[in-house]
Amino acid sequence: MGIIKFILDIIFPIYCISCKKEGSAWLCDKCLNKIIFKVNQTCPICNKIITPNGEACFSCQHQSAIDGILVASFYRKNKKKTVVAALIHFYKYRFVDTIGLSLGKILEAIARNNNSCSAPSSPFTLERV
Repeated sequence: MGIIKFILDIIFPIYCISCKKEGSAWLCDKCLNKIIFKVNQTCPICNKIITPNGEACFSCQHQSAIDGILVASFYRKNKKKTVVAALIHFYKYRFVDTIGLSLGKILEAIARNNNSCSAPSSPFTLERV
């Protein structure tokens, strides 16, 4: 298994999607820290009213089965795709499953900053809160 990984790393080196620096992760720590998180969560149905934890607002609660959606970051900012958009694209269409770790770090950061959500202590363990 080690030889196969070594050969793949030579043929298809891992580089940061944002700064193009070769390394061991698809998003380096420096670029991960530059990601802008969505601070104010809004109602997922009307997208107008700021609600705690992205819950549906009072007037929209009975319009959908969705209780709420917690949004970590922006897909587009100023009509341009963000680094998060590039990560999702690589993960979804190029089948780079190790990008899931970087996306998990982003989700963990927003969950830790949110009042009622608590992130797992490790990205590899899931605990129901």
